[in-house]
Amino acid sequence: MKSKTTKTENWVLIQEDPQLFNSLVERAELLFPHVLRLRNAFDELETPEAFNDEIYRQVLSEPGQVEKKYKYHLEQELNNAGVRNTVLRANLLQGTENRLENLKTSRKELVERAKGLLTEIDFPLDTIMIIDGQPAFEFESQVHIMERYCRTYLKTEQEKNLYEKLLKFQDSYNELILTFDTFKFRDHFQGLESLNVYVEECGNKTIEVKAEAVQIITEYSGLRSNH
Repeated sequence: MKSKTTKTENWVLIQEDPQLFNSLVERAELLFPHVLRLRNAFDELETPEAFNDEIYRQVLSEPGQVEKKYKYHLEQELNNAGVRNTVLRANLLQGTENRLENLKTSRKELVERAKGLLTEIDFPLDTIMIIDGQPAFEFESQVHIMERYCRTYLKTEQEKNLYEKLLKFQDSYNELILTFDTFKFRDHFQGLESLNVYVEECGNKTIEVKAEAVQIITEYSGLRSNH
C-alpha cells in the first residue's frame, strides 16, 4: 500500500529562532500566577463546574457565555429554593455582580499581561493548559509555539524557487563586495541605498548596470593609489 505524503513533509525549514522560543516559554511561566487568579475568581462563583481546561478556554474566548450560564444557574437555585418575590430575587442577584466583575477583571489582567511589548508577539493564551486545576505548559504546547512562531518554512515549489533566486542574488552581491576590495572601493561603497549610482531601473522594476559604473569604481581605485 502506497503511503500518503502529508503537506508538511514537503516543507523546507530555513530558519529557527531558539531565543524567541525560550523567551515564550519563560513568558508562559510568568503568566501562571495570573491564570491562578482567574481560576480563583471563577471558583468564587460557586458554580457546579470545576475550573478545568474547557472552562479556562471558554472564559477566554466566550466570557459572555460563562456569565450567561452563571446567571442561569443562580436563577435555577432561586427557583429550587422557592424564592418567588421579584424584589428579593433582584436583590439576591445583584449581590452576585461583584463576583462576575472580579472574573472580568482577572480575565482582562491576564489578556493584558499576554500582550507583547514593542516588537514582541502577543503570547497565545490558548497554549496554556489546565491540568488538575493548575496551569501547565506541556510539550504539545511547546511544539505548537515552536512551529507557529519560531520556525520559517518554504511551503510551495514557488516559494522554494523564489528563495533560491534570492540566495543567488545574495551570493552575487557578496561576491561584488569582495571584488570591491581589489579596487580598494569597499569603504567608499555606501551599501544597497547607493546602488542607483551603478545601476538604473528599467521597465517593470528590472535593472540594468550603468555603462559608467566600472569607470566610477576603477577611477576611484586610481585616485586612491595616487595618494
